[in-house]
Amino acid sequence: MPKHDLFLLVDYDVIKSKACFSTNIQQEKVADVIVNFLRTQIGAGRDTSEANILDLYEVDLLLDLSTDTFSVSSNCGNLGLRDGILHHLFTKLRIAQKDN
Repeated sequence: MPKHDLFLLVDYDVIKSKACFSTNIQQEKVADVIVNFLRTQIGAGRDTSEANILDLYEVDLLLDLSTDTFSVSSNCGNLGLRDGILHHLFTKLRIAQKDN
């Protein structure tokens, strides 16, 4: 596992259309970390890899604060699917923040 200070481990259940996560990031900052990662992916190009067909996807996002570097791993097989799962979680978190 790469050196990291912060982690976000996401499980996305396709059947239930539900994302669960564990993290050491302050709850109110999780959405900010996700959107900052997604911004680093803009202009990265299209991923034509075929997505894995699974019922449960896992995305692990790590952040090294000393270099402001993200590391990410997933079982998605496709970067668009991986980023879509993160965006789904980001959207749910933002909606929850606005409701509070």
